[in-house]
Amino acid sequence: MLPYASSLRDAGHEVRFVTAPSFCAAVRRLGFQASPAGHDFTWEHAVDFFPEMATAAAEGPVQVNELSQRIVWEHWTPRMTDDLLGLLADWRPDLLVREAAEYGGSLAGQVADIPVACALWGAPFHDSAWDRHLAVNHTFSGYLAQCERLGVSSDGRTALRGELMLSTLPPSWMAAGDSELGRIEHFRSEPQDRAEGERLDPALTDRRSDGLIYATLGTVHNKQHRLRKAMLAALAGVPASVIFTTGPGIDLDRVGDPGENITLESFVPQSLIIPRADLVVSHAGLGTIIGALYAGVPMVLISIAVDHPINAERAAALGVAHMLDAADCQPERLRETIVGALADEDLRKRATEVRDECLSLPEITQAVEVLEAYAGR
Repeated sequence: MLPYASSLRDAGHEVRFVTAPSFCAAVRRLGFQASPAGHDFTWEHAVDFFPEMATAAAEGPVQVNELSQRIVWEHWTPRMTDDLLGLLADWRPDLLVREAAEYGGSLAGQVADIPVACALWGAPFHDSAWDRHLAVNHTFSGYLAQCERLGVSSDGRTALRGELMLSTLPPSWMAAGDSELGRIEHFRSEPQDRAEGERLDPALTDRRSDGLIYATLGTVHNKQHRLRKAMLAALAGVPASVIFTTGPGIDLDRVGDPGENITLESFVPQSLIIPRADLVVSHAGLGTIIGALYAGVPMVLISIAVDHPINAERAAALGVAHMLDAADCQPERLRETIVGALADEDLRKRATEVRDECLSLPEITQAVEVLEAYAGR
C-alpha cells in the first residue's frame, strides 16, 4: 500500500490509512494520517487471538485455510466494514484503495457509493487458481451474506472483478492464470525494505564459493521449525555460500550449527542481498518472490499455505522457479532441487527475461493519474 499512498500524497492528495489500532502508530511514523478500525488483529499473532489456529496448523493447510476464511468472514470483515462505514459518515473520500484481503473496503464502498480500487499482492481472489487451494466458496458466500446484512445486492466475483486492480507484478504473472480477471494496471515499485542509503555488510558476501544462495522463511511463517531444519540440512550440502534469514522472534544461538557454508542472520534487506544471489530459496511468500523477479534471480519455492501454492505455481509456469510442497520437503530431495536449479541455464535465462519485463513497467507514480481518472469516472 505504501508506494501508492506515497505517490498520491506527493501529488497533493489527502491520504488516510484505516487499519488495526495497534498498527496506526507505524503508519503515523511514516507521516500519514491513520484511523483505527476493525479488530486489533494481525496474522503474525493469529494463534494468540484464535488458539484454534494451532490445532488447525497441526492438521494441515486445508484446515488452516478453512479456519482463516471463517476468521475473515465471522470476525475480521464485519467489524472492519462497520467501523469504516462509521468513519465515512463524517469523512467522505473520493476513493477507497483496499489491499487484496480487506473486503471491508469493498463492502463499505458499495454501501457508501464510493469507487474502490484494489492493491493486489498476487493473483486476484476471483482468479480460479484460488479454487484449487483455498475454500473460495467461503469467500463468495461470506461476501453475499455481508451484502444481505448491509442491504445491498451483489455477486462477489462480479463486484471484485469490477474494481480497478493495481499490481507491481508483471503482466505475464497474471497471464499465467486462466480466468477473466478484469482491469489490472501494472506499475514498477521500488523496494520498501530498507532505509535510504543503507548498505550491505561486505562480510556477508565475501565468502562466495561456487555461488550465493539467499534463503528465508519470511516473517509470518518463520516459526516452522521442522521446515527450517530441513532447509538448513539441505543447504549445508550445497556447493555455494548461503545467507539464511530467520526473521523475528528466533534466537540464532538456539538454531544449532547451520553448516560451514551457511551464515544465519535475523534480517537482511532482501533488495540488497537478492541481486547478488544466484538462487533464492523461500516459502513462496510474495514479497520474496517479487524481489527475485525484479532482480532476475531464479527460485526454489517451498509452498506452505494460503497463497504460497498459487505463487509457486505461477512462478513455475513462468519458468523462473522449481517448486516443492512443504509436506514433501525432505533434505535430500530439497538439496537435489536446489543443485538442479543452480545448474539450470533455461531457468536463469527466463528469470532475466521476466526481470526485464518488470523493469519496463511504468513507474508507480503514474498510478496517480489512473486513480484520479477512476475516482472521477
